[in-house]
Amino acid sequence: DTPDEAVGVAAEALARLGFEVDVSPTGDALYLGQCPYAALVTEHPVICDIHAQALEQVLAGTGQDIALESMDVFPRPGVCVARLNRTDVAPAGTVPGAASEDGTPRKSRRIR
Repeated sequence: DTPDEAVGVAAEALARLGFEVDVSPTGDALYLGQCPYAALVTEHPVICDIHAQALEQVLAGTGQDIALESMDVFPRPGVCVARLNRTDVAPAGTVPGAASEDGTPRKSRRIR
């Protein structure tokens, strides 16, 4: 019924596949640990594609406006990150870090 519930449904589906799943506090990322196929991923990276497609199908089936933005495969050993695009979650403002992409100095941002 809600975007948060849809994320919960997706987390439960991944847990049933054998993952240890944590949802980010804002509900825009799923942290996947204990991948049951981790030992096979190096030789068969299509496994990650299959999991990403399964997650996309589960999210689409909820009827909520949430989609998989990307799947970061093992940014840390044993953990993958599914980044979700949610129209109901947006920052009030963004402050670029010193390593911003365009290299411009930091400026104050107005918070809405």
